[in-house]
Amino acid sequence: MLISDIVQQKRNKKYFSIYVDGHFQFSLSQSDLDFLDLKKGDSISREKLDALIKEYALQKARDYAFTLLSKKSYSKKQFTEKLENKKYPPKIIRTVIEELEKSNYINDQEFIYQYTRDKIQQKPMGRFRLKNELWQKKFDEPLIKECVEKVYEEIDERQLARQALKSRFKKIPQKMTREILNKINNFLLARGFSYEIIYDIIDDLKKDNENKD
Repeated sequence: MLISDIVQQKRNKKYFSIYVDGHFQFSLSQSDLDFLDLKKGDSISREKLDALIKEYALQKARDYAFTLLSKKSYSKKQFTEKLENKKYPPKIIRTVIEELEKSNYINDQEFIYQYTRDKIQQKPMGRFRLKNELWQKKFDEPLIKECVEKVYEEIDERQLARQALKSRFKKIPQKMTREILNKINNFLLARGFSYEIIYDIIDDLKKDNENKD
């Protein structure tokens, strides 16, 4: 097989397209081209060509991975799906994921913890609702349990329930009718708060109304 052409790319002039027997095979940077000492007209074995194509695909996957990471954080599963959507071979995906994990660019524990904190700050909710949403995203169950417990050790769940209630009812009616109490109870249940917390909140509301009277 023969390297039939080496063409500088128009969009990225730091890279060169390598053609073998008239067909594009892979791209290399100027430094890689110099290091490998590849020139137009050189003969190249199938083994060397396969190795270069594999390395090219791996580098492309790495470049894509760091482009993604420059914009936001991802879980391991999300990252894997992104690479799969780009049709990278499974072996290359595993290699890239392992490299990113070793360098701590992908850290599911930290990702889930931060996601959890952001989630309840944007929309106050109880641990039952939060766990359910994390399960739906198919995070690992042990990590879900660990991160949820950690977050609710740092943030008062009862205070979250009060915040949620204020967001739903701009003004709590002075007269606590059964209908109002049922609405409050159902709303907080839907937000994932426990019966214990709901009873405490309703009890506090009743006492506040009695004091006003």
